[in-house]
Amino acid sequence: MDESSTSTPLSRNWPKRAVPGPGENAPSGTYGAPGSGQRATGEAEPTSLGGATRARLKEAVQPITATAKEVAEQQKVAGAEVIGGVAQAVHRAADALATQLPAATGYVHEAADRLERASSALRERSVDDLIGSVDRFARQQPVAFFGTAVLAGLAVSRFLKSSRRGPANARSPSS
Repeated sequence: MDESSTSTPLSRNWPKRAVPGPGENAPSGTYGAPGSGQRATGEAEPTSLGGATRARLKEAVQPITATAKEVAEQQKVAGAEVIGGVAQAVHRAADALATQLPAATGYVHEAADRLERASSALRERSVDDLIGSVDRFARQQPVAFFGTAVLAGLAVSRFLKSSRRGPANARSPSS
């Protein structure tokens, strides 16, 4: 057999596609005229469709984001107030310990001072700044971040358990 008469998959006579003229639809699966921004099915190219979708999504998410930031700001202020109250309670506890454990009083006051600084820093910084700080800390110290998150979760769960019991269900001292 002559090599020129054998048919290989690459040498088959595949049907040739005609390039559509102006106003004609391109065959399925091909693109329209260069620069038309259209596929044969009439849909827009992904870049323009994606941009429009992203713009609509951004518009839809903006009110939700604004509300979330407002709630976060309120919670931040409330948290700062709670931390400030704890700091005052720790100062009072340190004053009460002064007669019994004078050496420990300084350490307890120092802890209360740190709580007050944390409270004022929380009040002064924006929610975006706080999120950025947490993000940086998590990237720089992932193990410490995870450990802190676990401890915070345990503390919150203990707090919720104790507040759920309330004074009526609290254990009474045995006689």
